[in-house]
Amino acid sequence: MCVAVGLAVVTAISPGPGRTPSTASAQEAPATTSRFVPATPCRALDSRDDRSAPLPAGSTVELALGSTGCGVPDDAVAAALTVTAVGAVDRGFVTVWPGGGPRPTASNLNHGRGETRANGVLVRLGDANRIDLFNRAPVHLVVDVNGWFVATDGPVTAGRFVPVGPTRLVDTRATGGRLGDGGELVVEIPAEVHPGTIDAVAVTVTVVDTADRTFATVFPTGAPRPTTSVVNADAPGQTRAATTIVRTEGRRFTVYTRAATDVVVDIAGVITADDAPASSDGLFVPLAPTRLLDTRADPPAIWAAGTREIAMPVPAAAVALNVAVTEPAGRGFWTAHPAGRARPTTSSLNVGAGEVVAENNSGEHRCSGFCYVPSVDSQIRYVEDHPIWTATPLERPRGLEEPGSSGDGAQLADGLGTPHIDHRLRVSDARDPSLGRARLDRPMHELSDADAVFLVGSH
Repeated sequence: MCVAVGLAVVTAISPGPGRTPSTASAQEAPATTSRFVPATPCRALDSRDDRSAPLPAGSTVELALGSTGCGVPDDAVAAALTVTAVGAVDRGFVTVWPGGGPRPTASNLNHGRGETRANGVLVRLGDANRIDLFNRAPVHLVVDVNGWFVATDGPVTAGRFVPVGPTRLVDTRATGGRLGDGGELVVEIPAEVHPGTIDAVAVTVTVVDTADRTFATVFPTGAPRPTTSVVNADAPGQTRAATTIVRTEGRRFTVYTRAATDVVVDIAGVITADDAPASSDGLFVPLAPTRLLDTRADPPAIWAAGTREIAMPVPAAAVALNVAVTEPAGRGFWTAHPAGRARPTTSSLNVGAGEVVAENNSGEHRCSGFCYVPSVDSQIRYVEDHPIWTATPLERPRGLEEPGSSGDGAQLADGLGTPHIDHRLRVSDARDPSLGRARLDRPMHELSDADAVFLVGSH
């Protein structure tokens, strides 16, 4: 069974400026609001530099980011990283957490035997700007720094997160601009996506139908290309995605790929610049991981084109999530988006048949949560809530609607007092073969096959 990992951002509701979210995970360390400082990607760790053999299984690596030469200051409270597992000897996972603290029962990155996998990680820093990394199986580890967060207790101009999507910026399959070996693609952020000046963007970069083993690097346009990577592919014909925060120059950044591939870029949000209005909206609150959903323990699994709405444990304007998917029925993709909104034409996660895939998601969610819509039947192995951003509360959704819906589902949702409305189930889901008709006295996960009708979900 293969394993893959990635990152993404989704929009949410806020506790309000300066307030600390009240969750168990938030109490493990003082939660503080902070602003983001983007940096040109910098390699902080490559275990291949010090040893030819992979790190032994069960190793813990202590990494003081302030001593890596990447410019992380003493007052940083969290960091935006890309963590890569290289040449895995066996299936396993990697966990990243604040240095000196107990290792959580969570993973930031999953990999299969022989794979190289990367994932974006937003992690709170421990004492002396330290993080710890644990590898379950023998593997080399690489850590790249994309920026950091510094504490602030009042309104600021630069460094705030503004959700703007998810919106597709580039798809070379549609433009005919497939990149060749060593190709570069300049991506510009249109004014209609965000009119103000920006310092960085949160984007998902996907390599599609790779010609060979490859990696992609993102960096500010005009800057020297760094020796870092954001997403890796192991073989021809693969599709791999990862989410990162990348510094921009003149509203632009560049994507480089080592081997020929198509490239898709989706944007989830922007980081404000110095001339933005001062505000406390969009500040970052680093928290310890909290498990939100595991469909193995809380069925049903999610069917192709189905939706599962996930409630957030705290109100926030956006959330950074790590999602693992297992047992997909075939090749496909997943989309994370705010609940109560039409599904966008973007993807957050790509899977192959039988893979276990983890994806870090950052983006907007509404007061009832956010939605995952897969293109293939699959299990959500787990969803973990990582750091969150604060912002002005958003209005309550009126219920999940199909694009172009007349709104009857929203009226029914209000009448029933639930935001959980889904039009995407099929009649065969509720049909009892022995009766030849629907059985309404049994839970949906005990019924079979998914094909299309109407479901009012429970809280």
